[in-house]
Amino acid sequence: MCRTNSILVLIVVVPVLVILIIVVPIIVLVIFFFFVFLFVLILILVLGLGPAFRLLGLLEIHFVPGLQVDLLDLAVEMLDMHELGVFVYFEHSE
Repeated sequence: MCRTNSILVLIVVVPVLVILIIVVPIIVLVIFFFFVFLFVLILILVLGLGPAFRLLGLLEIHFVPGLQVDLLDLAVEMLDMHELGVFVYFEHSE
């Protein structure tokens, strides 16, 4: 009697757990992403395609920098490696 109960548990409980743990979350995710896609599609069709940050064509937002940076106009001098010399004190030479 006990052996048939354990086999019955394996035959019934394991598939139910697999369905609850794997199949149901996948179906929920697919339905969720379908409705998100449908919502975005309806927004695009109703509001239309336009510039970024457009608010129903009544107001356009223009972003400008709040700080103006003036770069220094200095010349960059190239390093002259032909005249590079290394000075070694004779006291420290071995």
